[in-house]
Amino acid sequence: MASHLAKERKRAADREAQRQNRARTKAYITHLEKTVQDLSGQGQDQLGQRLIGQQERISQLEETLQKIDHLIHGNGATDSHLLSSGSSQTRGVDIVTEQASAQPPPNDFFGIDLVCSDRERNFLEVIGSAFTMVQGCSSLVLGPLAAMPACDDDFCIRAVVDGWKSVTTKYHADVVWRLLQAVDEGLFYRSSPVTRIALLRIMRAMLLQRMDVLREPCGIPDYMLASPIQNGTLHQPFLDFVPWPHVRDHWIQSGIGYGSESCAALFATRFRFQWPFDLRDVFRRTVSTDQLSFSHEFQSRYDDVNSWKLDVDEDSKRWEETYSTLALPIEETLELFHHQNTGSFTLNL
Repeated sequence: MASHLAKERKRAADREAQRQNRARTKAYITHLEKTVQDLSGQGQDQLGQRLIGQQERISQLEETLQKIDHLIHGNGATDSHLLSSGSSQTRGVDIVTEQASAQPPPNDFFGIDLVCSDRERNFLEVIGSAFTMVQGCSSLVLGPLAAMPACDDDFCIRAVVDGWKSVTTKYHADVVWRLLQAVDEGLFYRSSPVTRIALLRIMRAMLLQRMDVLREPCGIPDYMLASPIQNGTLHQPFLDFVPWPHVRDHWIQSGIGYGSESCAALFATRFRFQWPFDLRDVFRRTVSTDQLSFSHEFQSRYDDVNSWKLDVDEDSKRWEETYSTLALPIEETLELFHHQNTGSFTLNL
């Protein structure tokens, strides 16, 4: 009975997600058609080329809309894999949000398996070992992207908006980006697209700084700078990338050394960067170069620790059971979030 109800809730949630995506796609088609109308009377060769490109995008969006309509009215269920395939043809349209339920591709980073499922192994240690290995590499192994912040930001945004296959065709991915691709596809694909972009940017900047590529903490928010406890206490390396300073210190002082795959997967699902706008509002596009850069609004929220939330919903019992693998009382951690007055934790019990 419970299983049947859970399936029904999932189907209802999938249908609602499809409805929202369909509405967003229609709105974007309307926007593109208006742009075509505005440009059509200007009669310049360059504008003519842009018109052709806009028309092609409209055709692609209409095709995607037909697929969504078929999925909604065909069998009442959704196939998020089909949606994620369609989204690769609709750059800038956040159909990509439905990728959260898709299965990640096989993933291996120099012999380290970074696919997080439900196996009984210390995933916290596994992912930490991969980060330690990269941090020990010489900066000489990095390509030109590390020295070109504007192109690096473009890569970061496109990795999520266009997908890893597309962006690694456009740019050469150095060893740091290859690691972050493995982590994103193996673990954080469960998170929202904007959360993934913010995480990729933080992890990229921190790793480059540790490899002495970034001499100053450029791109690293103040709340991600290492505390005296981090610098003076041996701990699992991946804890350094938790966005709340007081939680990092608390977990390090508590001696956390084990985190199961189930624990990591649940964390990735409930962990989010608050963003009340569309995915396309994260970035700006320079028309002359087609380069993407972070918007002012995103930068402002990126620099604010209160933009990060950790949600616990009606499945709080499973949350507590799963997080018990951290060998840390969950009540103690929740209490810490409540009394630090950071606004960085949301409870929906």
